[in-house]
Parts: sequence; structure tokens; C-alpha cells
Amino acid sequence: MTYFITFSCYGTYLPGQPGTIGHAHNRFGSGLPEPRPKLRQYVESRIQQQPFQMDAAQRKIVLRAMVEVCHYKAWFLSAAHVRATHVHVLVGAAGSTRYLWVKKDIDAVIAYLLDGQGERMAWYQAEYRLSAR
Repeated sequence: MTYFITFSCYGTYLPGQPGTIGHAHNRFGSGLPEPRPKLRQYVESRIQQQPFQMDAAQRKIVLRAMVEVCHYKAWFLSAAHVRATHVHVLVGAAGSTRYLWVKKDIDAVIAYLLDGQGERMAWYQAEYRLSAR
């Protein structure tokens, strides 16, 4: 099975903010929820520290750690893109509940990870990928 995982740095994507995905919309292709300014203001008032953004060196450390963990766990890391405020990972492992059964779906997620986020920063792509971008 293949997992498409996204996570963000502390305080960078707050609930209610435009573009954030909560549990109710956490399905591939489900679209973005409407912004909720009051929820965002409430959450913003509760954060304990300044939002964290990774610099180039920190992004490389995170990427290296993901590659090493996947190697140690015998997971197949298809693609990863470490941004200043968030990380996208496409990794194969046993037991997934997110089904990417066909190669075109996996390639679509890889294209989004690597090319749909603006300028590439720290990123990884497995060499097995055959389709053109």
C-alpha cells in the first residue's frame, strides 16, 4: 500500500485558515473547506510560540531523516518534498488505508508533491518512476 502523508510545522497552517485541511476533508480530491476566520483567530490566540519555518539546512535534515527511516523500516519512499512550512511524503508500506492502486494515481501524487508546490526545495524521487511529467 502507498501512503500520501502531509504534515506542517508548528503554527504555520491553522484550523480555519484558507487552504488548511481538517479531518472532515482529509480525502484525496475532496476539495478545500471554506475558511473560518473566527476559528483561525481563536486558534491563533492559543498558540504558545511563534510559527516555525525550516531553513535550507533544516529541510535537508528532515529529508535525510525520512530517507533513513524508510530504509531502516524497509519502506519504499517514492517521493518527498520538504518545504519551509510543511512536508509531503509518498511512501509504500504494509497496512495502508489510503488506496493508490494504479500507477497513474501514484504518478499524479508524485507530480503534485514535486511540481505542484512551487519552487522545489529539499525533495526526493525514487528512480522507478517511468511516466513523463
